[in-house]
Amino acid sequence: MYARYTNGVKTHHQDYDIENRLRYVRDDTTSGQYTEFFYDASGQRVLTIQPDGTEIYTPFVDYEEEHLPTARRAPISIERATQDVTTASASQTPVPAPT
Repeated sequence: MYARYTNGVKTHHQDYDIENRLRYVRDDTTSGQYTEFFYDASGQRVLTIQPDGTEIYTPFVDYEEEHLPTARRAPISIERATQDVTTASASQTPVPAPT
């Protein structure tokens, strides 16, 4: 967990998972709005959800797909962002699905 300060005032809060991947950034200057980040089993970022609910998928290099929100949804789990991967405990560390 890290915080960014401007002129002694906390402006942003950053949280990382156990593998040191950025999970979210909360903007403390705008009523706590946050941007969430999700990763595949190899650690590549595959989904970014912006504060307005816009979802940006980046499943492979040089490809990006943006979905504008119809309504703000509840935070999603990594299982929706990757295929055949589940998480172990609260760490969001991907574990292959049982076969």
